[in-house]
Amino acid sequence: MKNYLKRKNQKESGQALAEFAICLPLLILILCGILDFGWVYMNEYEVNHAAYEAARYASIHVDDEGMTTAILENNMRVLINENLTHKDSSLSVSFDWPAADGIAKVTVTNPVHMLTFVGMTFFGSTFPITVQNAFFAQVS
Repeated sequence: MKNYLKRKNQKESGQALAEFAICLPLLILILCGILDFGWVYMNEYEVNHAAYEAARYASIHVDDEGMTTAILENNMRVLINENLTHKDSSLSVSFDWPAADGIAKVTVTNPVHMLTFVGMTFFGSTFPITVQNAFFAQVS
C-alpha cells in the first residue's frame, strides 16, 4: 500500500502547477476587464457630473444682468474643465440653446484612454464618453 501511495504522489506532483498555468491567463483577463470597466465607469461619472454642474450653473445664472450667451458658454466651459480631472485633448463641449420651449442642452464628449490590452481589444485605444444634460433657460 505504501508503494501505491508513493507512486500516486509522484504522478500528481506537478498537477497544481499545470492547473495554475491554465487558469492564470483567464484570471488576468478577468482582472484587466474589471480594471477597464471601472476606469470607464469612473470617467463617465466624472463627465456626467461636469455636464450637470455646467447645466446647473447656466440655469441659475441665465437671467443675471449683463449675462450674454457668449459669457455663459465661456463660464460653463471653464466649469466643465475644472470638474474633469482626466481631460483629453479632444474634449468637446457643445451647447444647444432653446427654441420656444426654453430647454437648453449642454453636451460634453471626452474620450477615455483604455488602461489594459483587454479594453484596447474590445473598444480600441480610446472609448468616447458623451453626456448630455438639459436645463431650463429663457434666453432673450
